[in-house]
Amino acid sequence: MSRVTSRTDVSRRVGLRVRALRQARSWTQPELAARLSKVGFEISAPSITRMEQGSRQTVSIDAALALCDVFEVTLDDLISASCSRCHGAPPVGFRCQSCGAETTEPAPVPVSGEEARELMAGL
Repeated sequence: MSRVTSRTDVSRRVGLRVRALRQARSWTQPELAARLSKVGFEISAPSITRMEQGSRQTVSIDAALALCDVFEVTLDDLISASCSRCHGAPPVGFRCQSCGAETTEPAPVPVSGEEARELMAGL
């Protein structure tokens, strides 16, 4: 995980991850609030909006743990820059159920120096 310099950085990162995780599951903000309520953490849909937009200054450890519970992810998955399951690059045509990342085009295939010279010679 990359080094985080402030609580605001962590809160912004968590907000972005919450939005991605929520959208990957096709949940609305009120649905997420209801799911959080079921695990004992009360939060309003407008508060979730502020969290996702990064306008909420901090995210409490209680909120983070409740979010981990409803999304079924680890705390590291919630605060890290990339998903520990797909590392931000799920198979082409699929969406990661954990982070919501999608890959629409295949990654370029690495070629050796000799293959590159042969390809360039053919141009």
